[in-house]
Amino acid sequence: MSDIRVVRAMWPEDEAKLHAIRHQVFVKEQGVDERIEWDGQDAKCVHVLAYHHNELVGTGRLMPNGKIGRMAVLKASRGLGIGALLLKALVEVGHHAGFLSLYLHAQAQAAGFYAKLGFNVDGESYQEAGIEHVTMRLSLPPRDSAITPSAFASNRLTIIQCARREIYVFEPDFSLIVSELADMMSAMTTLLRNNPRSEIFVLSLNSTALIERCPEFFTWLQRLNSRVHYRVATEADASELGAMWLSTGFAVQGKHSKGLAMAPAASPALETQLQAYKRVWQRSETDKRFRRLMI
Repeated sequence: MSDIRVVRAMWPEDEAKLHAIRHQVFVKEQGVDERIEWDGQDAKCVHVLAYHHNELVGTGRLMPNGKIGRMAVLKASRGLGIGALLLKALVEVGHHAGFLSLYLHAQAQAAGFYAKLGFNVDGESYQEAGIEHVTMRLSLPPRDSAITPSAFASNRLTIIQCARREIYVFEPDFSLIVSELADMMSAMTTLLRNNPRSEIFVLSLNSTALIERCPEFFTWLQRLNSRVHYRVATEADASELGAMWLSTGFAVQGKHSKGLAMAPAASPALETQLQAYKRVWQRSETDKRFRRLMI
């Protein structure tokens, strides 16, 4: 495959090139509505381009939420392994950014292609742009290094889903992630149900904001108070700890002066972060309103 190369696109310099490929494959060949194809998300994504004999023949993108999409190879260049190279390049981008998992909406007829590259079907099939699709996911090994803010956001749910026993959370302002809380509560409830010995420790900076802006989450905390423990940290501790999501036996994330970071299980970084969390927990206080509401 020395005559095939895959490179990271430059945006917006390469915008017209990759749009031309996608217009040919999706709009002309598959009849996708242009209003669907051009969804306004391209400027936020990482794109890769595939060249065959120095001619552009394929493209794909990785969205900030870890979704791979817009995988397209011109008809004359299919069957050469170009699609696999595009996908591997996007997976490498995601792994380097620190994602714990990536996902895609695969056309049902192409699910076998993605399965050979490690993706697993997640859920039932559905219609998208008039074509049958299935959601497929790929788990990635954690990296003991810095990660991007978008990967940090995406990985919260993955960390919860992969937890074996305890989860340790410090989120200074839960109202900033209110759109994610329903899925998080569902995943944490599943952990508590499946493992009677599991516990969840939650630290925040401001109970008032949590009660007013995230009432469903606060009610959930109350209802499961025997195994979900809630305390309020100080501003000083917040600056030491930063936003942090830890789960035993899997991964850790912390936001520090040096940026966002993640460590795999059994690493010195994980133990350091866990001990820092426990020190802050011991200095933190329960909220009186929370205690009254539990009665």
